[in-house]
Amino acid sequence: MRDIQHARRQGLPARNAASTHLYLREEQVRSAWEATTEAFRQLEKQSDARRMEHGIGKAHQRILILLANRPGLSVGDVQRKLVVSKQSLNRELNLLLQKRYVTCTVDGVDRRVRRLHVTDKGRELADICFEPLRQSLTAAYRQAGAQAVEGFQQVLACLTRDGEET
Repeated sequence: MRDIQHARRQGLPARNAASTHLYLREEQVRSAWEATTEAFRQLEKQSDARRMEHGIGKAHQRILILLANRPGLSVGDVQRKLVVSKQSLNRELNLLLQKRYVTCTVDGVDRRVRRLHVTDKGRELADICFEPLRQSLTAAYRQAGAQAVEGFQQVLACLTRDGEET
């Protein structure tokens, strides 16, 4: 009953209030979205200077770190993971290929598929760009504790499920 009264005061539909847990209230969900957006912005900002020293943009950095973590992804896989158009991805990949941070090979089974790998030079740059992110995430994980980290990982897994309903 309290949830229903609270929902009405907040202007929320009462039909959802009975099943709404405290952490699922509208203000909590909006606050979580804002915090997630701010955390992402802060993490990106930390590696800006390092990537700019090497003449690459944020999109290049995302591609490099993804390929360093998952060598051999196809161009289509990278496109889906980063949610970018093929044209946009090709534009960014061209610079990475020109600077020899990434190589592109033909798949051994399906010759239509192009596999992407970071070079040693590309891995070094990916590591340089990722280092401040790793330090921040590690410090935050230590401060929050194991149980919070596990819960955070579960939330991220639910948010990033490909094609599954949440």
